Amino acid sequence: MPGFARQQVLRILRQGPHLDAAASVLNLALAPTELPAYAADLTTLLSRLAYGQRAGRGEAAPGYPQVLEPVQRLARANSGAAQRLLAAQVQLTSQADRLRVQAFLQELLAVAPTLVLPLTELVVQSLEFMEDGYGDSADRATLRTLAACYRQAPDPTLATIQRVRATLSDAGQVALLGFSGRALAEEELLLPAHATLLAGQLVADLAAAPLAAPRHQALVKAIDRAAHRAPVHFAPHFEALLGLLIAASDQYHAFTQHQAALHPATPTLTYFYGG
Repeated sequence: MPGFARQQVLRILRQGPHLDAAASVLNLALAPTELPAYAADLTTLLSRLAYGQRAGRGEAAPGYPQVLEPVQRLARANSGAAQRLLAAQVQLTSQADRLRVQAFLQELLAVAPTLVLPLTELVVQSLEFMEDGYGDSADRATLRTLAACYRQAPDPTLATIQRVRATLSDAGQVALLGFSGRALAEEELLLPAHATLLAGQLVADLAAAPLAAPRHQALVKAIDRAAHRAPVHFAPHFEALLGLLIAASDQYHAFTQHQAALHPATPTLTYFYGG
């Protein structure tokens, strides 16, 4: 591409709202063999995507079909360069970047799943990134990507999730519980063997989690949501769950008694006034 034309395209990428149009120019002007040399420009292109609040909430949003094309062409010309480009995006830590990247991955999954599925491990690991508590949740967007990956390749996706979950911090594992809870609650998403595995895993994790730990509370919520919508998955674990609830109730009662003993109520002072 001539230098002047390249500068004009870059100007559109950096300033203008017409990203899909700029991407179409790149598609027309660049031969496949040239695309690896323009990886930085593709990074700029991806950084300017704006899916809006609807995508952050899992709702349908305007897509970028012309942006998908150069990424796919790059993969055909140099698969390693395409994977490095996408991996670098997934590893961005800000909440805004994560929302943008997950929306793009979900769009790319629909047309080129083989480009996204190798990133599953990084997607799971991105649940370690902190959220600022404002706006849409990047963790929820990440879980939607994992659900979309699962629909494309159930066995490899779940195997990756199972392998990586043990390496996550407590906060990361709490975030990942959203996948199990949602998957078990969503009709016909999980393969039967996977539903049995995840339900049993949630119950076992609940038995092992300390009562006061945030993870215990998150497990209770995940099981409650999933069991309410799909009780059949938890029927084999009814007695175990009942025992856990009784034990948790006993522990909570003992805890409150201990707290009361440590902090006895302040006696009421009686004042006498002389007449």
